[in-house]
Amino acid sequence: MSDAQNTEQKITRRALFKRYVEPPVQHLEVSANCLNMHGIYCSSCRDECSVNAIKVRPALGGTLEIGIDQDACTGCMDCAKRCPNDALILV
Repeated sequence: MSDAQNTEQKITRRALFKRYVEPPVQHLEVSANCLNMHGIYCSSCRDECSVNAIKVRPALGGTLEIGIDQDACTGCMDCAKRCPNDALILV
């Protein structure tokens, strides 16, 4: 066998025994920049979400709360692009 073939086989064998590690799953969060947290009604992110993963709910103190269904969220980030305050981030 040539050296090139040996190298190729070693890499392949090593790959077989290398433990697969799941990449970290990112999820969407709402930062303190959200206008709703400051008493200013905004539903831009909810309106942009094509899978209806974002809900706007009343919260204590007259503010509104953004709820994100992480299971429904596809991570497309269309909502973040639409947000006027850059309040949605993937973490």
